[in-house]
Amino acid sequence: PVRTRRVALIAWVLAEAENARAQASLPVDDIVRRALLLEAPKAITGDILYVTKTASPDMLRGVEQARSRASRELLDMLPPELQPAFAPYLRPLPGQAERLVQDASRLAGCLEALMEVRLGNTYFQPILDALRERVDSPFPTTREIIEGLGLVG
Repeated sequence: PVRTRRVALIAWVLAEAENARAQASLPVDDIVRRALLLEAPKAITGDILYVTKTASPDMLRGVEQARSRASRELLDMLPPELQPAFAPYLRPLPGQAERLVQDASRLAGCLEALMEVRLGNTYFQPILDALRERVDSPFPTTREIIEGLGLVG
């Protein structure tokens, strides 16, 4: 799907930028693989709008639990010899690597909503506003990109 490719590309760019410009040592290949599989559980759970799943902590926790179960189901569908290759990327990466993947996902959501608003689809304005309030990053280069795109709340 388009969103998966968009998140993976943004994650790759952000990871490379952080490593090059901020002298970070993020595992770029792992980040891109995780980003490619980030949306995979939705094949089982279906898509849940960002504003819906973040409406309350209980809702967010429930969605995370459902996606975790869906990830295990997807892994079980693979032949046993392939499971070790995919298992690390169907669950959160350790440390800052997962944060960068999540930043890429939020940034992709902001860009998608911004595009819709600029095309005149006013339905996405409240979604864009909600995303702008939540988009932030501990990574300097990522913050610079967010600010440069005018996505700060």
